[in-house]
Amino acid sequence: MSEKEAQQENNVTDFPSGETSKSSSAAQPQAAQELNADAKEEAFQLMMREYREKQKIDEEYQLRRTDRLRRSMYTTLTIFAALMILLFLSIKNPSIYGIDATTLTIVNQALNALILLFVPFLLGMIGAAARIMIATVNPEQKGNLLISSGLMATFSWIGIKSGVLISIIAPHLEKSNISTEQLTGSDHNFYTMALVAVLVGMFSTNLYLLVAEKVEQITRQNKNNGAD
Repeated sequence: MSEKEAQQENNVTDFPSGETSKSSSAAQPQAAQELNADAKEEAFQLMMREYREKQKIDEEYQLRRTDRLRRSMYTTLTIFAALMILLFLSIKNPSIYGIDATTLTIVNQALNALILLFVPFLLGMIGAAARIMIATVNPEQKGNLLISSGLMATFSWIGIKSGVLISIIAPHLEKSNISTEQLTGSDHNFYTMALVAVLVGMFSTNLYLLVAEKVEQITRQNKNNGAD
């Protein structure tokens, strides 16, 4: 074999490798273009999804606003219709606002009772506050506990003033030679009632604190058992 033939064979063998490198270099920009197209498509889909979600939120807001306006309009029309009916009845019946003497008496008694019952309510709250301050358990909702204790003291005051509790304990008082008139008609009646209100407020708070302490103790035991 001559040198010229050997050189031709080398050129033939080198030709495919050069073509492969050209094809790989041409495929890289094409792959990059495909990746860029996919990224643009994903960005476009994300943008459209966000746009649809925003549009949905705007539609819901508009629906809620329309519903709120509709309800306000219905409420306004109802109040206006009630006022017109009341005005018509007032014109046709001028004596419609005449209040009976019995009603005035009841309203007067209710107002006096409301002012009077503020005293046991306040005393019950004071008793509850005293019990909370000497307790080891710190309740989370102190305001609700104070208000509920004050209401319980108010209810006990109503029970004593109405004579219901006195009629219940009257047999026990007769055994001790104490008359109910002596108990309710004493000069120290206010202080007795005040003491009852304070004790009822403390008892109500004490009952809640005992239950809360028991629940906390059971919860602590369950946590220790679970940790073991």
